[in-house]
Amino acid sequence: MFVSRETQEKIDKLEADNLALRQQLGDLEEAQTTSNPWKPVGLVFIVLFLLAAGFGVYTHFFTQPKDPFEHIPIVTKTGLDDWHAIPDSGIAYHVQIGAFKEFDLSPYQADLESVYLFKNDSLQRITLGKFVRFNQAQEFQEKVVDLGLDFAYITAYKDGEAIGLMKAIKSESSTESDSKEME
Repeated sequence: MFVSRETQEKIDKLEADNLALRQQLGDLEEAQTTSNPWKPVGLVFIVLFLLAAGFGVYTHFFTQPKDPFEHIPIVTKTGLDDWHAIPDSGIAYHVQIGAFKEFDLSPYQADLESVYLFKNDSLQRITLGKFVRFNQAQEFQEKVVDLGLDFAYITAYKDGEAIGLMKAIKSESSTESDSKEME
C-alpha cells in the first residue's frame, strides 16, 4: 500500500508518541506498586472504622431500649401472661383532691379501693390512686382535672411519709439509671 511521505511521517510520530506514553505508564505502575505498601492497610482500617461507626450509630438510635422492669410469666384464666415487676423504690405518687379538717372518710375506707387517707397537721388528705411512676400519676391527674376537679395535684409519699415531689422525681430517675446500669 502506498502512503505519502507526509502521512508516513505522521504515523512514525504517532508511533513514537505511543511508545513514549507506554513507557510513562509502565513507570507510573512501577512507582505505584513500590511507593507506599501501607496504602491498602490504611484503606482497610478506614473501612473498618466506618463500619464500627455505622454500627454504633445504629445501636444508639435504632435499637429499642431494654425495659428496666423485670418480665415474669404468670398463669391467668386466659393463659400465660407477662407480668412486669416494678423495682420498689418505696415512693408512691398520689393525686390529692382535698384536705379537710371535719370531713372524715375513715369509716368507709375499707370500701374505697385506691382512695387513700393521710392524716397529718390536723388535716385529713384524700388522694386517688397509687402510682409508682410520676408520668402515670401525671396522666391520671390530667383526667381528674378534665372531670372538673381543677384543684387536684400530685403528691409523693415514701414509705407512707409525705416527701417533696422534686425529691421523689430525682429519686425515681436515679433508680431508673441504676437499673439501666445493671443491665
